[in-house]
Amino acid sequence: MFDKIFSILFTVLVLIILTFGFACCHGVAQAQGPTAKAEKGPSLLSIDSYRRSLRPFLDALAEVESNNDDSATGDDGKAIGRYQIWSIYWDDAKSFAPAIKGEYSDCRNKEYAERVVVAYLLRYAENAVKVRDYQTLARIHNGGPKGARKSATLKYWQKVEKALAN
Repeated sequence: MFDKIFSILFTVLVLIILTFGFACCHGVAQAQGPTAKAEKGPSLLSIDSYRRSLRPFLDALAEVESNNDDSATGDDGKAIGRYQIWSIYWDDAKSFAPAIKGEYSDCRNKEYAERVVVAYLLRYAENAVKVRDYQTLARIHNGGPKGARKSATLKYWQKVEKALAN
């Protein structure tokens, strides 16, 4: 009798372990079931957490780019919003972090635009985001993925650095 109970308990335990192991290894939460698909890129929760940790930087960037004007249009109509986001920058950020969804015109909304900026910076400088290396982040925002290595972005960094000091 004891052997039969032990055998049943052991079988149930193995099934639980296999089920939990499958869910963990395949990025699927048990509550979502076996057909749920994990979305690639960082989640909105993760992006918003970085937005909070980068608050002084984002505020300085917005001041330099547009004087915090969400309706700003610059670079001969190619850049919009407080962060002066180009459509190619937005496409790049959105392909890395599909969770941000939305349309390019949404870059005129502060919260949405910040998510785009953070996603873009996570894509090209994840470590700099994590350690809050504002110089690297500013130069990449201004000069693209390799902007931190371009001498042309140094003056831009000096403007952001000055805004950070205010």
